[in-house]
Amino acid sequence: MYCDVLEAAYYLGYASPASLYRLLKAGLLKEHVEMHYGQVLLRMVSKGKSPTLAKKVRSLVNFRSGHELDIAIKPLEWQHLLLFHAMLLLPYSQVM
Repeated sequence: MYCDVLEAAYYLGYASPASLYRLLKAGLLKEHVEMHYGQVLLRMVSKGKSPTLAKKVRSLVNFRSGHELDIAIKPLEWQHLLLFHAMLLLPYSQVM
């Protein structure tokens, strides 16, 4: 699943995307970045042996043990989210 920075911050439980933007600017999330029509998208799931975005961010920022960053999305929810993202990225004429 790919999310823009604002959505990724929401799914990770952050109040704002500032921490993610700081990590992106420092180049620490390179393996999770994909460009799509000039938009920065973050890969939320693991690819190969790389950790999920949640685990990577948790290892890079000060983590408070009282807040859990576990993202448990069921497979059917992934399909709905992927379809939603595809509809956002396609021109309106291709969706209808």
